Amino acid sequence: MKRRIFLLTILVFGILSVLILHRYNQNRIVATVNGQQITNNDVTKICKQLDEYEDDYYSKVLNDIIDEYVVVLNADKVNVKVTENEINSCIQEYKDSFPDIYEKGKKLYGEKEFYKGIELQIIYNKVYEIVVSEQIENNRERLVEQFCFTYNNDHDMEISREEFISEYETEFEEYIFNLWVDEVKKDMNIIIYK
Repeated sequence: MKRRIFLLTILVFGILSVLILHRYNQNRIVATVNGQQITNNDVTKICKQLDEYEDDYYSKVLNDIIDEYVVVLNADKVNVKVTENEINSCIQEYKDSFPDIYEKGKKLYGEKEFYKGIELQIIYNKVYEIVVSEQIENNRERLVEQFCFTYNNDHDMEISREEFISEYETEFEEYIFNLWVDEVKKDMNIIIYK
């Protein structure tokens, strides 16, 4: 009888230890951006939503979240505002166009947190549009030159600059935006914990 109680006690403590460690691991801070915490749970929720669990993917998701924080925290610098109508319209678009992702996201995050995530996506997209258009307007020639040089070195292509930009417009815009994000990051306090 004493042996049984002893074994049950060990079993209960073992289960509690596993639960406590699991909870600790989920709430473990994996990075901060200007004091804004990113937890292991934040990253794994996105991996679950996208059904990806590899270590490389975890790192990519973490880096994407850091970039999103950087963009959203700098939205006021480019005068981005979001209205309730924009949020509601985007939520409806999600429901209509991506019902599985919508339901999975709502279940994983809860409705309030999921809708907040949608609002942050809208902010991110607006910042992207503003930054890209302003950068192209103010620095087009230099950016075209940089992009063509960088991309040509990777792909060894022989076409005119304008054909190149026209063919790779999306990549060009992403290149411009990533340059801006990298520049803004220099003024941010970003810490990644191992």
